[in-house]
Amino acid sequence: MHPPQRILVLDDDHASGRFVSDAAEGMGLGCLATTDPMTLLDSVRPDTALIFLDIVMPHVDGIELLKMLSHNGCTARIVLMSGADTRILETTEEWGKSLGLEIVGFLQKPVALAEVERMIGTYQSPVTDASSLD
Repeated sequence: MHPPQRILVLDDDHASGRFVSDAAEGMGLGCLATTDPMTLLDSVRPDTALIFLDIVMPHVDGIELLKMLSHNGCTARIVLMSGADTRILETTEEWGKSLGLEIVGFLQKPVALAEVERMIGTYQSPVTDASSLD
């Protein structure tokens, strides 16, 4: 039996991160939500299936985080999130893909529960690593 999938959420707004995390956990999936970019980077493992990434952060923006994830060889699927204009999200999505990251879409804030659940349901993948969420 496989452990629950790992989903990571980075959002500078604790309530928004918790919203996504609660949705994932409600679907029976392991999830870690954080407001700290370094915690996110340190938490990415081979069994990380999906990352929800706020692209507008106060100290390290989403563009810089995408560069770091690419540099670290991240293979997780990534969903971008922001209250920014759709054009900014689309441009960031294309840029992330050019870095070799698997950007699977974006959510414009405020997000609805059905949108989060759809993203999770569509982009969860089989877990190949037997380690569990700490």
